[in-house]
Amino acid sequence: MKKKILFFTIVFSLIFVFTFCNKTYNNINSSLYLVPYDIDSFLALDFEKGRKSGLFGIIDIPKFYSENFNPIKEFFGNYEQFVEKTDIDFKKSVKYMILADGKNEKGAIIGVNHEAQKLKSFFERKGIKLKRVEKYKLDFYTSEHGFSSGEYFRLRKLSYASYKGRILIVGDLTFVKSVVDNIEKSGKGLLDNEKIKVQLKRINEDSVLWGIINLGRVFNDIASQNINIEGPLSIKDLSVILFHANYNDKKLNGQIKTISNDISKNKKIVDFLNGLKAVFSMGEGEFSKLFEHMNFTSQKDEIILNFSVPEKILIKILKNKSESK
Repeated sequence: MKKKILFFTIVFSLIFVFTFCNKTYNNINSSLYLVPYDIDSFLALDFEKGRKSGLFGIIDIPKFYSENFNPIKEFFGNYEQFVEKTDIDFKKSVKYMILADGKNEKGAIIGVNHEAQKLKSFFERKGIKLKRVEKYKLDFYTSEHGFSSGEYFRLRKLSYASYKGRILIVGDLTFVKSVVDNIEKSGKGLLDNEKIKVQLKRINEDSVLWGIINLGRVFNDIASQNINIEGPLSIKDLSVILFHANYNDKKLNGQIKTISNDISKNKKIVDFLNGLKAVFSMGEGEFSKLFEHMNFTSQKDEIILNFSVPEKILIKILKNKSESK
């Protein structure tokens, strides 16, 4: 009897250890626990689902990189050089990526097998002095080097950390420190934030692409540029955008919800958007055809855009965008 009790005690102890103490963070949902508590906007991309669905078959990733990420291209080189220097290959090896943005911190969590010291060696060859943050068990490095990729992505102190060669965390010092704190169980993550948890219930998290955009900070940025957002259809009452998208049956299907507590104004905004849709749909070209596959509605505190865009329209829009550069 004592042997049986001992046996079951050992079994349940092992189950507990491997279930709760040996987090692998091998997908987006488990890695949301690592995103810092104060993050109010994020974009989650499931590259494994994207590859299986065929979505990334219609997107030329090296070309997209070359045309849209000039600051990164200038820093790392072309796409092949970027992959060689970072082990980050969005075409083949990246499992998922979470891009996160808060008032005082921003960065990315990338699920990808990588060589932890490779990025460090490259930074040092570029003359960036890295300092190891000794407080932590993880490979965690910070610098005094700033980095900018466009107007809205600026890092004050470029930092990065590696978790077991499977997760790469890159961002400013505050962001990376918060993520590492969460890995080592000494911080609070995004899923401890009750407001965010409520918002996530309105999103299909089992999607290729999904996320949240906090409009409060967006409107503050607009106001700082003396741009008026008042008027009969004032958008200042809109608080957050929730979105998700999937790719199946050769269509990009998804939903974008904008949250506002002014229910009467929501209906007016939807009527206005449907009017614009009718006008634009009368035009020629793929951009006009795009509106034929959109539907605007309102429901309680939500302004909802449902869309189902055929692959052939997506391909032509991407081609036209590329040719216009």
